[in-house]
Amino acid sequence: MPECPACQSVQTVKNGKAKNGTQTYLCRECGRRFHPEAKPVAHSEATKEQILQAVHERMSLRGVQRVFGVHRNTVIRWNKKGASEVRQTVPVCLTPPEEVVVELDELWTFVGKKKQARWLWIALERSTRKVLAWVLGDRSEQTAFKLWDRLPLSPEQRLKGTFCTDLWRAYDEPLLGVKRLTRKRETNHVERLNCTLRQRLGRLVRKSLSFSKSDEMLEASLTLAFHRYNLSR
Repeated sequence: MPECPACQSVQTVKNGKAKNGTQTYLCRECGRRFHPEAKPVAHSEATKEQILQAVHERMSLRGVQRVFGVHRNTVIRWNKKGASEVRQTVPVCLTPPEEVVVELDELWTFVGKKKQARWLWIALERSTRKVLAWVLGDRSEQTAFKLWDRLPLSPEQRLKGTFCTDLWRAYDEPLLGVKRLTRKRETNHVERLNCTLRQRLGRLVRKSLSFSKSDEMLEASLTLAFHRYNLSR
């Protein structure tokens, strides 16, 4: 029997046939199903970038598979890898403390089905239009505290800055003691960003078949989306 390409075990058995009629095998050690004569397909970095750009311009994974001929599982793997590489990148706010204006808002989405709601909390710095921090969770005060803790602001910037929100009560405790504005027009920029996200990411569209199947994939897609967004500012 052929050797497993994943763990190099020889404990393999026949396991059906591929679409073209050739024999496939299953490794009893690691569970890998493989074709002994399969050759890896190499994709250039330019192709990967083009495909990831298509995904972040509202193209579905199956649509990418049909147009580019790259399997959706490969695209998912690239997406997760790209997110892991930029996950540690934290934007730095260099705005003088007195001029810091941060707009905060929440955006609804779901994973799997609409009963499994997720809320995306976003903090946008008004002068640079950059996303300073974001967090996925419910719409509770605990998630608001997580967003507040992730803001890359110095103690002086937090004390002298201005924070603009809606009247949602979850902001009351986290923003206690800082300058807060709750007028509707004060959150125009972050609400416009919400529209941009729904336009570019199919998984955030309210009525669509392109929804997130897992929290991991939703977080990976948002990580790359915000990274690309901040680079364009």
